[in-house]
Amino acid sequence: MAADLGPKRLGLLHEVVPNANSIALLVNPTNPVTTMQITQMEQGARAIGVQLQIFKASRKDEFVAAFGDLVRTHVDALVIAVELVATIIECRVGSRLDG
Repeated sequence: MAADLGPKRLGLLHEVVPNANSIALLVNPTNPVTTMQITQMEQGARAIGVQLQIFKASRKDEFVAAFGDLVRTHVDALVIAVELVATIIECRVGSRLDG
């Protein structure tokens, strides 16, 4: 996700799901811009008055753990860093092909 677009995506999500008070952000900790993404998203969350919870994953086992944590924390909505979408799809397709 382009870091400067993150707060805009968060704002749009809040418009679509106005009752979402707790929003999760799933990021790739190995991406060099992740720290900047988190900072900007936290600023955006404060601006619209929502709680932002950060989850990190870059490998299949980390995605499994992160999504388990997402379910347990009962977040209202999820923003996924764009660079992770293809990885998540690849993990899911790979799981189907494996078995």
